Amino acid sequence: MQVATATGCYMDSGPVTKKRYLHQVQFALFGCQMVEEALKSFLMRARDINRLWSREFSQIDKSDDELDETPLGGLMTLFRNALPHSQLISRLEQLRPERNHCAHRALVLCFMSDVCSNISLDEEFERMQKARELAWSCFEDLKPELAAAERRFLALRG
Repeated sequence: MQVATATGCYMDSGPVTKKRYLHQVQFALFGCQMVEEALKSFLMRARDINRLWSREFSQIDKSDDELDETPLGGLMTLFRNALPHSQLISRLEQLRPERNHCAHRALVLCFMSDVCSNISLDEEFERMQKARELAWSCFEDLKPELAAAERRFLALRG
């Protein structure tokens, strides 16, 4: 049976299988990737606004290519400097270790369960659910920040 999640994704309910766990990890990683892309887009636009107008945001001295290569932690630092009072910062800080866990440990556990019978994916599944929810929630909260920066840029560019 499939059930809708808060992010509009459909997930199978029932016992945690390897397939179901892997699906959860994929959606969590995809959400984290969307957060990274939204942060990069915001920072690029904030840098562009600074070039057109006196410093509305802290100085961002990175090119598009450099921002593309900046890991989540570096993007978060730049975002924190650009919008130091954002309510989103603490949630992004919670997301970072979960993203690293998803990317570096969660997938390994999935494949280790094939060769080691004492690995249970149940606890990990719950952690991946929470990581997915946090990632997509952060992404949804970044969209208005990005939209506001885009409107400001267009207004300045006239």
